[in-house]
Amino acid sequence: MAKTINFVSAARRELTKAQQQDRVYFRYALIVLGVIFAIFLLTLAGRLFFLYRLDRLENHQEQTRAAILSHEDLEAEYTVFVHKLKALGQLFGKRKEKQEALIFFNEIFGPGIEVSGIDYTSSNSDELVFSIVAPSVFKIEEVFATLNREDVISRFASITKNNLRRGSDGAYTVHLTVTFKDESPTRGVSQ
Repeated sequence: MAKTINFVSAARRELTKAQQQDRVYFRYALIVLGVIFAIFLLTLAGRLFFLYRLDRLENHQEQTRAAILSHEDLEAEYTVFVHKLKALGQLFGKRKEKQEALIFFNEIFGPGIEVSGIDYTSSNSDELVFSIVAPSVFKIEEVFATLNREDVISRFASITKNNLRRGSDGAYTVHLTVTFKDESPTRGVSQ
């Protein structure tokens, strides 16, 4: 019987060692499980935080989009207005030289000669097309003499007369095409 008692005692010692070893493993397992659970909680908290931020950003984006869309009509009106101003600026810039030329011709022809039929829509911005109406053949000869004067010829690149007609009232009409000199310092210079 002594052997049996010693066997039980030996089995208990082995069991106690195994239990102690299991406790150590259990502690390690609990630590690993705690770390994994902490990582899980951190991941979950991070996900919730980023979902909250994403939701806030989406709401902000929708509010900004709504604000932009509410101002879309105003922006379209402003854009159209700016384009109109640019077009008018370019148009008046091109017309200024033409208006000065018309004033010049009105002054040199004097009374009785009418400048009419002005074409501002010429595709060439350096050209002015208009008509001269003279009440008689003598006045039209004065017009031609004036157009052939040196001070008139030197002011423009070319003056072309065409389409001379006599109306039923005895008035003469001639179409003039005036080409302006290019006074830009960079154009016309050979390089």
